[in-house]
Amino acid sequence: MAATPERSAPSEVNRKRQQILRGASAFVAFALGWEFIGRFLITGRYAFAPLSVVLVEIYRQFATGAIDKHLITSGSELGIGFVLAALVGIVMGVAIGVSERAGDYLLPLVYAANATPIVALAPLFILLLGVGPASKILVIFLLCYFAVLVNTVAGIRTTDRGLVEAARAFGANRVQIVWKVMLPNAVPFIVAGLRTALGRGLVGVVVAELYGASSGLGWLAWSASEQMNAKLMFVAVTILAVTGVVCTLALDGLERRIAPWRRPAGETE
Repeated sequence: MAATPERSAPSEVNRKRQQILRGASAFVAFALGWEFIGRFLITGRYAFAPLSVVLVEIYRQFATGAIDKHLITSGSELGIGFVLAALVGIVMGVAIGVSERAGDYLLPLVYAANATPIVALAPLFILLLGVGPASKILVIFLLCYFAVLVNTVAGIRTTDRGLVEAARAFGANRVQIVWKVMLPNAVPFIVAGLRTALGRGLVGVVVAELYGASSGLGWLAWSASEQMNAKLMFVAVTILAVTGVVCTLALDGLERRIAPWRRPAGETE
């Protein structure tokens, strides 16, 4: 029995090493495919650009500082919209998940709003709030909010009733049950909702900046495509994609830290 932890530790290290190698190999294959297509299949620089050309342009943009204002604009809009959506979505999700009455009233509206194409309403928000950052943040907020809310409700409502009754039997009050039992159970659902919200938020950055913007990565991608500057367009797209990957990995790390007892589905020793 005492030898089991000693055997499991190397096994866990090997599994992590394999996970990193597999992910890296997928990225290498993708990069090689991108380069091959740009060099030999789609050779017109107005429509496509090899990865090497895009990387050189990314370096030039950062070296000259030309990309800075676009990063600040899009980063602030995405950060504010995403954080607000996460906070409000989790709080409202817990409230709706705990209260059946609130769920009966609000969930049909939530599901209807979640199915509404928010991106199609972006011009309306800009018409109402102007071309400033408020309209962009609202678009990003709405795209992110419902993903967090729906997943939080699902996490709260899938809590094992036996655990709730056991906590109640030991004298836990309603707040303690929510904080100590329901929320820990909902962590994987909430993180899944945040991942989905992040993807929607990145789409929201691009869509919101198509209308009335003068800076931002979305505006840069649109402006470059209008000028048939493929390498600059891919600069903006690549930065958004890398941002999504980094933030998703950060969310995975956050989940492992706050819920270490939760293992991903395919994780075995």
